Amino acid sequence: FRNGFQPEMNSDIVDQSVTIGVEGTIGGWDWDLSNSFGRNRLDYQMDNTVNASLLQASPTSFYAGGHAFSQNVTNLDVSRFYDDVLAGVNVAFGGAYRLDRYEIFAGEEASYRDYGRAQVIENGQIVTRDTLGKDPGSQGFVGFRPENEVDRTRTNVAAYLDTEINVTEQLLVTAAGRYEHYSDFGGTLNGRLAARLGLLDGRLNLRGSASSGFRAPSLHQIYFNEVRTDISTDTGQLQNVGTFSNDSEVARVLGIPRLDEERSQSYSAGLTASPIPRLDLTVDAYQIEVDDRVVLTGEFSAGLADLLSQVGAQSAQVFANAVDTRTRGLDVVATYRQRLPVGRVELSASGNVNETEIQDLTIPATVRQNFDSDAVGDDVELDDIFFGRQERGFLTQSNPETKVTLSADYSAGPLGLLLRTVRFGEQVRPGFAQNQTHSPEWVVDATVSYQVTDAAQLSVGANNLFNNYPDKQVFGNTYLGVFEYAPVQQGFNGAFYFARLNVQL
Repeated sequence: FRNGFQPEMNSDIVDQSVTIGVEGTIGGWDWDLSNSFGRNRLDYQMDNTVNASLLQASPTSFYAGGHAFSQNVTNLDVSRFYDDVLAGVNVAFGGAYRLDRYEIFAGEEASYRDYGRAQVIENGQIVTRDTLGKDPGSQGFVGFRPENEVDRTRTNVAAYLDTEINVTEQLLVTAAGRYEHYSDFGGTLNGRLAARLGLLDGRLNLRGSASSGFRAPSLHQIYFNEVRTDISTDTGQLQNVGTFSNDSEVARVLGIPRLDEERSQSYSAGLTASPIPRLDLTVDAYQIEVDDRVVLTGEFSAGLADLLSQVGAQSAQVFANAVDTRTRGLDVVATYRQRLPVGRVELSASGNVNETEIQDLTIPATVRQNFDSDAVGDDVELDDIFFGRQERGFLTQSNPETKVTLSADYSAGPLGLLLRTVRFGEQVRPGFAQNQTHSPEWVVDATVSYQVTDAAQLSVGANNLFNNYPDKQVFGNTYLGVFEYAPVQQGFNGAFYFARLNVQL
């Protein structure tokens, strides 16, 4: 490649799923028993690249390995409605058993090996040295090595009880509890309380809820590990960056604790109303607080060199319970239905505004104690390395804070027309070189459908009908002009036109 090259990362994805179930009624109790299995495997193929340590003998394509995740869930749900208790009581209970499995597969040898390393004699001793000084592995993405391979499983058993009590015709109270036990994280008990009060003969309903939540770190977050080629934020030069698993020696040396569960508290309050016939309105405000959120740290490439050298790493990232966040938002939805001389139309408008803030950042004591501020300069703080501008931005600004959707759905006999426009609000993207504010964008979707028979429907249409793109990235964020657009707002795929036949047997 005399003029340089741009490595291509291509993928082969196989997704499989199957669900089977049976339901029935015994003694007035409705029951549903089901089992669902799903598996997804993703394999990486690196093309238009080389393993520089192979010199002229290098191929230009490599199988770089892959990973897979499977999940099998068995569910049992039982419920019964008592219409003779108060104004009606519904009781539901059930349980689930889940088995998760996560795997990482090594790539072919040439995708990761350094062929320049050889045994040489120095001062009468046999030592291993890099004799070529060439980067090993497939450039752009170093293949998974045998030591990266993972095959981990865990199980989860859950049981729940849910009650809905119509105290009166106007007042509904619900209470639910769920217990879960993970084979690697132990047990947790969470609950939810909610109420709805009907006023004005049901034309106005006030509602609110409070709940607690629990999320165990995924097997991916605990065990994923890789080496990739990236641009150093310190030198601007290419370097191999390692993402090390939470149970790795690197994480131990850095003092990163074993991943713990995330816990959350959620609150919401709102109303539903029908101020005039055929018009429905809902307004809901919410707040979600997440403690010990699992995030991927920034790259430790400066200020911690002495610590990383103990495990032979120059730059590293790990998953850690590093931040507490709070999300606040408001949802508004209005729907109006009207019969016309020919057919009927449903008009809807919805809007959302939300904001996520970082409330606290936790940095391990070992990292604080070993941070060398002289190595990074007086204007760089440890916070900016452990969880810096980009990491904070992707967590708090990766979605527009506002979104508005307007749609019209018309139907007349077998004919259907759907027209929808979406306004994505302003979005700030933390690019490689700098933060960039992307202006608001409008996107239009349209679909025409026709019910050919009772079982078959033909549809033609377009997503992003007018081929609209977001703002172009500033040059510093494009990786030297390679990526003109960023995946913000409506994305960078442009228009998508389709014809679709749905057949129900």
